[in-house]
Amino acid sequence: MGDAPEHPVLELRVHGMNNTTPAALLDLESEDIRLVMGDKLGSFWRPKRKAVAKLESGEQGYVPPGIRREAYSWGGMVRTMPDLGGTSTGGIIASVFARIGYALLLPFALANVVQWMRRLPPAPPEPADDAPVTERGGRTTAGLTRLFGLLLTLLLTSTAVTLALDLGAAQCAAAAALCGPAKDFFSMFATWTAGQRLALFALVPVIAVAGIWALSALSRLRYDVLPGMGAHRAARAGLARDLAGGVAPAQPSALLTSPGFWSNRVTRHLAHAHFAGAIFFTIALTAGQASFGWHTTCRGLGGFEHCIGAAWGRADFDTAIGFAALGCVGLAAVLVVAFVLPTTVPATEERLPRAAVRWADGLLIGSAAVFAALEIVLLFATGPQSPGRLYGAGTAPLAIVSAAALIAVSGVFWRPRAGRRATLWLGCGPAGFMSFALAVAAAMSAIVTTTVGDWLNGVLPASALARGQVLAGVAPPTVYISGSYIALGFGVLVGTAILAVIAAAMLVRPRTVDARAKAWGAPTTVADFPTPARSVLPPSPGALLSAIESRRSLAARVQLAEPLGATAALTLGLGVAGGVVWSWVTYAHPGAPLWDPARIGGGWPSILHPLLDVGMLALAWIGLALLALLVAGASSGAVRPIAVVWDVVCYLPRTGHPFGPPAYAERAVPEIAGRLFEWLDAGGETDPDRIHLIEHRRAVLVGHSMGAVLSVSALALLASSPQTRPVLQRISLLTIGVQLRAFFGRMFPELHGPEVLGTEPSRAPRAFAADSDPWSVDFAQTGLVDRAGGRLSGTLLAGYGVPWRSLWRPTDILGFVVDGPHPNSVDVLADELDLTGYMVAVDGHRVYYRAPQFQAELLALAELPPE
Repeated sequence: MGDAPEHPVLELRVHGMNNTTPAALLDLESEDIRLVMGDKLGSFWRPKRKAVAKLESGEQGYVPPGIRREAYSWGGMVRTMPDLGGTSTGGIIASVFARIGYALLLPFALANVVQWMRRLPPAPPEPADDAPVTERGGRTTAGLTRLFGLLLTLLLTSTAVTLALDLGAAQCAAAAALCGPAKDFFSMFATWTAGQRLALFALVPVIAVAGIWALSALSRLRYDVLPGMGAHRAARAGLARDLAGGVAPAQPSALLTSPGFWSNRVTRHLAHAHFAGAIFFTIALTAGQASFGWHTTCRGLGGFEHCIGAAWGRADFDTAIGFAALGCVGLAAVLVVAFVLPTTVPATEERLPRAAVRWADGLLIGSAAVFAALEIVLLFATGPQSPGRLYGAGTAPLAIVSAAALIAVSGVFWRPRAGRRATLWLGCGPAGFMSFALAVAAAMSAIVTTTVGDWLNGVLPASALARGQVLAGVAPPTVYISGSYIALGFGVLVGTAILAVIAAAMLVRPRTVDARAKAWGAPTTVADFPTPARSVLPPSPGALLSAIESRRSLAARVQLAEPLGATAALTLGLGVAGGVVWSWVTYAHPGAPLWDPARIGGGWPSILHPLLDVGMLALAWIGLALLALLVAGASSGAVRPIAVVWDVVCYLPRTGHPFGPPAYAERAVPEIAGRLFEWLDAGGETDPDRIHLIEHRRAVLVGHSMGAVLSVSALALLASSPQTRPVLQRISLLTIGVQLRAFFGRMFPELHGPEVLGTEPSRAPRAFAADSDPWSVDFAQTGLVDRAGGRLSGTLLAGYGVPWRSLWRPTDILGFVVDGPHPNSVDVLADELDLTGYMVAVDGHRVYYRAPQFQAELLALAELPPE
């Protein structure tokens, strides 16, 4: 990568979410840029010299003299799926299953976010290499987060158990005629014993969880093996040299500057525990069916002395119940290991607590051995040949969701009282995100079971899954699914409906930002607009003002994301809670007519029958629609479903759930920091002229939207090591259209909060405030921060602050001020009109590069003369 003396400043642009292309990032056509280095997951790009040589100042893609412009593209790390066969039939089928798998990973990704939203301890001192890893502060909340993640794995396992053992082995395989569309497949099991069917179908949930683990592991192997993985070791070596030489290093105290923060967390052992938990759970239900389901009249909780009868003492019953006990004991051990195994601190294999590691690995081996033994026993076991139901198929998922809901409620208390107004949802962020994760997981379980059950029962309506309704002329019976799935699905549907009504009420109100726009000097009257000189048909100032006001109003509505999120967390959480209560009441009172409206007198049947029909049909159709979308996406390319979501939830290292998608920042942040260090460091050079050239270089790191979060994280990585810290003196930061203060500072106070970045705390927007501006409460604050010179400092870069400017505009739906709500030395108002093209356009979240303020601030930060 040869460098010319006329380019002393590197401008490194980092894009935000939605995978902006390198060409758009450089504001050029695709044929006018070239790849410098990288692969399809992460890469660096530059403009071609011939393409920019003919451009003049003010034109799109123009590069000022003295600047070498590069773009860093990281979107492939988030969106790309493994190539499983291209566009062939087999490849498309494999891609469909992979996309379904990625959709199932969403609750796990949300659980990982929770781990970083709780009250985090300050940056720990680096222990000796042989010191065991411990979680300083917040051990209980860290453990509860891991327990919550394990419960999500068990809920997924429970869904697979229901499909395989309840619908498959116990019902369809015992009577193939029940499942008309799949009758030919299930008819092959007609001569099998009940034990053989149970043994075969018990493999399905184990294989399903193994597939989810493999999909997650495959992603990790693709981009979780990072450059600079040994950075924390190098930092300790450099620190030791500084101390030996009598130098007192100024180590910043922010958590992001912890040596090794972006190194891999050793979650492999936690993954072993999760897989062992899934196997033990499958063992417990499978053996429970072979004992209580086959040899007793027990059909619910309690009263075992009346339903077991003469089963005690029989060899087959005692053997099966022994396996069930082993499954329950093993599952309890897994819960303990998941709670105590630390994952929130950087660790090497030698420093992990040996007891927890041995238990995690041993439990996986033990679960596999017990499962294999149970499979052998079932091959020779006999049971009823007639169709039935899986014992515990409804109680097990209900118990899992109930336990997860209790942990989610406890998340309300995970943050201290002080400073809650400056945090997401008044400090209830962990509870809210766990509510999201649980609602999504419960909805997925309900949708999957309902969709498969509705398909299996053929011409019968979806409501027949719950109450056995039979159409005239159709021979009974039909297949059934557990009432707990139905109740949870109904609860989420009701919560979603209530959310839609409240959201409509929030968004329908008129929204204006005139007070803030006027305070910042943005145009608010017709007289404020100059007539565009380059336009063939200059629009009237009145039309421009109307268009800008419309975009500002849209931005104000979209920026209600936080109160909308709080409403969603509350309504969906209450929906899940309602389904849990409904189910427990049903199981506690087996004779209650909650699931059979026909038993209710009066006019209730006429109300509940249609509700049951519509609700179950809605769940089935939602499942079919989602499946169609996943199939359509698989045929159009290897791109993950719900792609934008991954940009947000996969930023931080996975520590709460080992099966979640890996964090793209674990590669992106070291690559950004590494490119800056490569440009500015003269280490290894022997030519004096070359050393002089490098020592006089500067760099301006430009982060757009989510790219600003990555940029700040890269600066923190440079600050984490005494070897890289000196280059910070020659780096400046330019952020555009960012959410550091309004979103990330409130979501992750210990990572991007006011104390870390040295910014003013942000108050939340209010959806139903008397003022039409949702940010009026925040704007009413008195400015508390006066950062002379406008530098990024705080605890993140204490003593190593870098010059910082940030552009925003009132028409940006996702862009906010970063230093404070009032004019300050960091935030710069960008023009809302794009005058660089043939037609005048109103800009919002994108194309900040075309605003004249961008080039002015870029040159100022680069210490180059203005043009």
